[in-house]
Amino acid sequence: MYFRVLLVLSLLNLFGLDFSTLRAQDTLSVWKMLDQAAQMDTVDRAKDKYEAAYTLAKQLDYDRGVLASLQRLIPLELETENTSNALRYLLEEVKLLENVQADEKRRKALIKIGDLYSEQALFTEAILYYKQAREGIMGNRNEETKSLDEKIGFNYSQEGEADSALVFYANLIELYGEDKYYRLNTLRKVVAAYQEARNYEASLAFNLQIKTLMEANQEFQGELGTIYNNLGYTHVFLGKYGNASQWFLKAEDHFENDHERLVVLYTNLGIAYFNNRDFKLATQYLRKALSLAKESDLVNKGNISNVLANIYLQTDDYFNAQNFNRDALEFADQSRNPQLKSDAYATAAEIHSRLYEYEDAIKAYKIHLGLRDSILIENRMEQERLFREKLALEKTEKEVKLLLIRGEIQDLTIAQLRTEKERQKLEIDNLNLDALKSQNEIEIMTQAKEIRETKLKNQELETQRTRQQLALLEGELELQSRERDLAELEKEEALTKAELERTEAKVVEGEQARKILEKDKELFQRNALVLILISLMILLGLVYTRKTNKKLRQQKLELEAEQEKSESLLLNILPNSVAQELKEKGRTTPKKYESVSILFSDFVDFTRISAASSPEEIIAELNDCFKGFDAIMEAEGIEKIQTIGDGYLAVGGIPEEAPGHAIKCVAAAKKMIAFLEERNQHSSIQWKARIGIHSGEITAGVVGTKKFAYNIFGDTVNTASRIETAGEQGRINISASTYDLIKERFDCEYRGKISAKGKGELDMYFVK
Repeated sequence: MYFRVLLVLSLLNLFGLDFSTLRAQDTLSVWKMLDQAAQMDTVDRAKDKYEAAYTLAKQLDYDRGVLASLQRLIPLELETENTSNALRYLLEEVKLLENVQADEKRRKALIKIGDLYSEQALFTEAILYYKQAREGIMGNRNEETKSLDEKIGFNYSQEGEADSALVFYANLIELYGEDKYYRLNTLRKVVAAYQEARNYEASLAFNLQIKTLMEANQEFQGELGTIYNNLGYTHVFLGKYGNASQWFLKAEDHFENDHERLVVLYTNLGIAYFNNRDFKLATQYLRKALSLAKESDLVNKGNISNVLANIYLQTDDYFNAQNFNRDALEFADQSRNPQLKSDAYATAAEIHSRLYEYEDAIKAYKIHLGLRDSILIENRMEQERLFREKLALEKTEKEVKLLLIRGEIQDLTIAQLRTEKERQKLEIDNLNLDALKSQNEIEIMTQAKEIRETKLKNQELETQRTRQQLALLEGELELQSRERDLAELEKEEALTKAELERTEAKVVEGEQARKILEKDKELFQRNALVLILISLMILLGLVYTRKTNKKLRQQKLELEAEQEKSESLLLNILPNSVAQELKEKGRTTPKKYESVSILFSDFVDFTRISAASSPEEIIAELNDCFKGFDAIMEAEGIEKIQTIGDGYLAVGGIPEEAPGHAIKCVAAAKKMIAFLEERNQHSSIQWKARIGIHSGEITAGVVGTKKFAYNIFGDTVNTASRIETAGEQGRINISASTYDLIKERFDCEYRGKISAKGKGELDMYFVK
């Protein structure tokens, strides 16, 4: 019996030695694989090698190797945006670090999980892990607690829980408030939290704290404009537009040379004045914002143009409303911004409706609805994508935690097996005690037995403690699952409510569209009634006698002759394309031209010459001169606009846009001077003309309903008049903008900066 026991012990020792040797070799293999992975040339190959090392370490139950593999795998999963795998590995890392009581490393892993959830806009889950990380360092004033409080405050802010965010931000202000810069930045975060929660009263209160802090410290004086602008912005949300305007005006002095901030400020001022029903100041400041906006800032320029179109629509200024609406649509097309395009088409539909252009209104409104629905669908898809990502992460978290629990249960089973092994070993020891005859050996074996029994009792106690911890963990997991289910139900309810609101909005819009269609139908019915009356008149005409028919034919011929005269007269008054539009539609649409050239001329000493001549003679002279000018304009393709006394006005580049308009105007001006010089050789009155040309943008259209005329408008017209007045007889005076367009074709003489009434000093040139 004794020798049999010794043989068993020898065999156990033999197998134990071999197993230890094999384990050492395998653990070295784990580190070798990790080293090889670090040398891989691609991320995918490195991940494969790290995962192989991780799997081997798991099989060996080699926690150190598992941790090393995880710490290398996690950054790669985050880099490749594989959030589910990254979360899976992070959760396992946290559990392993908890087992080895590596608190600092565990805290960092918890923060990484919080960051992962925060980046995925899962703010509630992020807060949970940040708080777990915060628990281990509660009460300590260091950079880690500072960073965690900022993260928790930010995530509460994004979740719309401003009061909860304030708790952590206030803690930061209390701890680090002696640093004025840090206090200022933290107060700004508090304001942002309340703005996000739409608690504008609280936002205003903290903005006033920022104002007091900045005004009291010299180093913040350069940022006063920003806080004044923010105070105005907050007052707009509170509906206190008068107060908002005062704060915006106070900010203007601090943004004197900062065009980018002035654009924002002037836009805010315009909206504030608009809401306060001061349309004149609203358009004034919005136009300022538009003029200062960068050429590349298409979306901002489009939004400002759309607001201006709506303001002009409110004041029944349909001309400006259409112009700015066209600009907004153009900016929307260039920027490819669907929201701007939708808003601009909604404004276009309203303008067409006000002008009784129901067909165009319905077209624009349909485009608006299509764009709006596509935006809603895209937003809905984005919400659903985020929701799916959240479910995937939560599912991953739950699966990992369950696996970890099962792993602990498995470890518990292994511990029980080891306990059983210890029990069997005790029995063998008892046999050894019976076999040994020496009292000293018996005492030594007895002590060893007592030690093993104590160890066995400790293991049983540890087993019971582990069971209790597992039960608590399962309960906590179940509670977290229920809380998340409740949160999902609340969010689903919010989504359903939002969908209901969108459905109600669609119903309202549908009702508006129906009303527009009813108006269109009513108009059609009135037209149909007119057609019926015309038909009755035709039927009555059929019963007339042949004599009456002959008389009607004669009247028709006379009417056609008169119509031809009218059309001929109309073509003499208006450009051909404008006249054609007036005949077809009964109205004309004003048009904006980005680049034209305006020619102004008048006669020197006209007042003196007219006083010394009879009225008949003066009229005959002017008629002869202007006929010659008309022929020159027609030959050069320039549109004559009007004559006023001895003044003659013409424009190159309308009604059809022409790139060489400035060159044509200069050529026409040279012919005008040559024409007068030739005419003066055989005329009793010697006429000398002064001619000025300026290039720029204008608006052109027909004005009036009786004795209507084609006319031009804009600052370019006024500037051209000043250029002509500053000229000399027999010479062609041009502006810098015209010079830039003709300098390659004509020799010019720079005159320097010449004072022009109401325009200041302008660069001017004489054409040689």
